[in-house]
Amino acid sequence: MPGPAPRPSRFARRRCIDRYDRYGRTVGHAYVDGVPADRETVVRGSAWAYRQYNSDQYLIDVEQPTKANRLGLWGLAEAEVMPPREWRKAGNTTTGHLRMAFLH
Repeated sequence: MPGPAPRPSRFARRRCIDRYDRYGRTVGHAYVDGVPADRETVVRGSAWAYRQYNSDQYLIDVEQPTKANRLGLWGLAEAEVMPPREWRKAGNTTTGHLRMAFLH
């Protein structure tokens, strides 16, 4: 028997599909209440601005004040912070042991 029906979100969500990558994955943008989700996670210090395939400077620009103000993951001790690329390189594949960085 299926569980209860999902509750509607209290946020207005929207997504824009830009293209599909060579593996068939969707590449696009997601918005919550008109705010780009990628930007908000970087501004809060909950994500890194990924530089390798980033074609837009705006995420790197909004990351700088977050680092300077030591918000989110940038407020953790250096030994506690590991960029995603290094995490995967070390053979880690799950997020079960990651510390959530949604700090306000």
